[in-house]
Amino acid sequence: LLKTLESATEWREGMVIDIENHYKGDIEEIRDLFDQPLIVIDPVDKARNVAAAVRHERLWEFVSASRAFLKKPSLNFFYPGVQRKIIVSSIRRSIKKRETSIVGIKVGNINVPVDVLWGQIYKAERCFANLLRDKGFSVIRTCSFSDEDDLNMIIIELDEKRLPKTVKQFGPPVERRVESERFLLTHLKSIDTVSGPWIEKDRWAVLKFRRYTNVEKVLKEYLSNGGRKIGVPTMISNAIKEGDYEILVDDQIGKYLYNKKFAEFMNRYLSGRPTWINT
Repeated sequence: LLKTLESATEWREGMVIDIENHYKGDIEEIRDLFDQPLIVIDPVDKARNVAAAVRHERLWEFVSASRAFLKKPSLNFFYPGVQRKIIVSSIRRSIKKRETSIVGIKVGNINVPVDVLWGQIYKAERCFANLLRDKGFSVIRTCSFSDEDDLNMIIIELDEKRLPKTVKQFGPPVERRVESERFLLTHLKSIDTVSGPWIEKDRWAVLKFRRYTNVEKVLKEYLSNGGRKIGVPTMISNAIKEGDYEILVDDQIGKYLYNKKFAEFMNRYLSGRPTWINT
């Protein structure tokens, strides 16, 4: 164990473990085949990375925890103690107290192997976060939960769930004649132009009405067809198409806190701190 932890303190992105030496030490070939932060070649199937579900955060948590343990060993790293009783009302208060907006996309049962399930969830999480960023929302943090049964929840925390009705957009530098003419033609008579275009320093700028200001409206529209246009993976897309999903905002997430595992997950999420960091 100690040798493993000592090794982990120096791990880098794309760490490779090939116990059976399937690839004869060709690290570059392995990294070309597997685009994951941690690569552990399946001893019986060289085409499979058994650590495919390990995301960047979990890898770096393990690296950091290894360093902390070697600096100050403690059984608390392995047995963090009895977690105090989780009170649902306390979680609800914490959500409200943050003065941010926590959005949950809940998806029902997805009948696939666990490693496939998590791959689908993580990809969907990235798709949803990228969509909201693209529409102007400020994403603070994302995280996902699954009880590996009938409750899968993707959490996206935003600065706010509503955006201002207008947004300033910058165009090309004035010196670029063709691009400038195209920009002016696009925005001069557009019904969603509020003001401008005008020149700001060396560029064109314009004030526009946003198409979307409400996070729920964005998600509902882009998930109406299962989310395939934004890259939502097949299994989750199918569940969405069948109507087995919900969009939950802030306190609405509380309706699923009856699930003990989810309540524990939300308690950890709201704390925002690994259990070992105070050890």
